[in-house]
Amino acid sequence: MLKVFAILLALVLVCSKIHSYYTPAHEGKVREDNLKAETLGIFFKNLKMMLHGDWGKRGYCNSILELADWPLCGDGIEVGEIPIYSFGIADDYDFEVGAGFLGFRVFAFDPTRSYPGNLSENVTFFNQGLRGSVSKSWSHPLYGETHGELFTLPEILKKTHLKKNQKFILKLDCEGCEWSALSLLKHYPEITRRIQQINIEMHFTTSLRVDGLDSHQEIVDTYNLLQKLGFVPWYIFPQGGSRRDRKHTEWILGYGFPQNLCCFEIGFIRNPVRRLRRKNILKHPRIMRRPESFWKWGQVWGSDGVEYISHSELSTKGRGLTVLHYV
Repeated sequence: MLKVFAILLALVLVCSKIHSYYTPAHEGKVREDNLKAETLGIFFKNLKMMLHGDWGKRGYCNSILELADWPLCGDGIEVGEIPIYSFGIADDYDFEVGAGFLGFRVFAFDPTRSYPGNLSENVTFFNQGLRGSVSKSWSHPLYGETHGELFTLPEILKKTHLKKNQKFILKLDCEGCEWSALSLLKHYPEITRRIQQINIEMHFTTSLRVDGLDSHQEIVDTYNLLQKLGFVPWYIFPQGGSRRDRKHTEWILGYGFPQNLCCFEIGFIRNPVRRLRRKNILKHPRIMRRPESFWKWGQVWGSDGVEYISHSELSTKGRGLTVLHYV
């Protein structure tokens, strides 16, 4: 009898554990994890499709402003009336100087460098960096340590006295800070609706801060934000990076991210023009015959489909400005 009772008690305990495991809270967590995995799957599928020129909705740009390796789309932009916030310049600020020469008001930030505040015509430099909800110091063998203080984008807009209804452009090349900084903006719709363009280098490797579950969630948040705001890419440049910057989490590789790439430079615009009126950048199209070719050339929509181009072909007037300016 005691043996039978012991067996019944054991069955009750097992059933109790099974029941507690499948509580509504646990089911909610499972659904949340599944949704995150589904969203990331879509995002990485889109990145792979971009390599082959299949972007879904086409981001046409008729008026290309040639600014070094970070061109802007000039469609619907009043140069003197929309500021640019640029995060991460290191030793290359051709884009910022070029934009200032065109008449843009530029706020340039980098916590690893120290330059004069009056960096160039219309360009103001801050030895400060961008962060998300948590402030973390960071260092990299090439880019150095973050000596300057880190702030969120809402804090920076307030510090620079940007008017509440002022539209602006973002350029993010901050070695992985983009995910946490953009993820935070889901709580600031009054700011996100004012962003007109985003030039961004998206990083996907452990040495550039994509190294755990928190960063994976931030990638999901960022992708959802871009989709919600109606951003589409008008150019994309795959980046190999150094060998030290090609180490990915197994989770990232599981979604098919190319092992020989660290990053993607992408220009995002909202509400692009529906028809391309400009001439093609290349007189003769570059034909891709090998898979690795897709990882070498950038892409932009041309009148006959995707054009595969180099940085210099997209921005022929951009180089050498900082050499002339900064002594």
